[in-house]
Amino acid sequence: STNCAKANSSMCNPDVYYLPGRGGSVESGLGEWLTANTNCVAGRSLDAELKGLEFNEQVDFIERDILHGPAAVVASSYGAYLFLHALSRVAAFEGHIYLISPILGPAIGEGHYFRPPQSKYLAGLIEQNKFPRKLCITAIVGSEDWQSQPKRVCNTMDALNGTARVIEGAGHRLPHLDVQRFLSPLTLNRGFV
Repeated sequence: STNCAKANSSMCNPDVYYLPGRGGSVESGLGEWLTANTNCVAGRSLDAELKGLEFNEQVDFIERDILHGPAAVVASSYGAYLFLHALSRVAAFEGHIYLISPILGPAIGEGHYFRPPQSKYLAGLIEQNKFPRKLCITAIVGSEDWQSQPKRVCNTMDALNGTARVIEGAGHRLPHLDVQRFLSPLTLNRGFV
């Protein structure tokens, strides 16, 4: 899905490639905010475009999408999990990466257990830093987020030479204002390049 306010066609080399979490949409919520504040947003909604596909097929789609070189990737929750798998498959990635409450592996909390596909594989990739070199990657997570686990997010960013910001008292759904501040380098009035 592509929404290019200043593009002449429905396809563009996007400024921002957005992967929402489950239940999210490229066209609403944060996707709508990104569209209003950047030149061109493309991405895939997990519950629409990728629904019903096997895990590796989902990762294949994302890998093909990021090969076109978006200036930045914004990936949230399970969208971040899929993105990291795709990122491990590409030789180079020059764009900025913003992860919001990223799912990075299994989690237990609030009476639930969640284990995403190939979580041991991703843990190995992170431990061995099997990602393109010189990544410009940053993450934001809530201190009370049992799904993303702040310590895991901070350790992952350390392993990838990135940065992490923990929002005190926040859970998996972060306050909108904190997310907008986190993404402020992407907005048109900030002169993001």
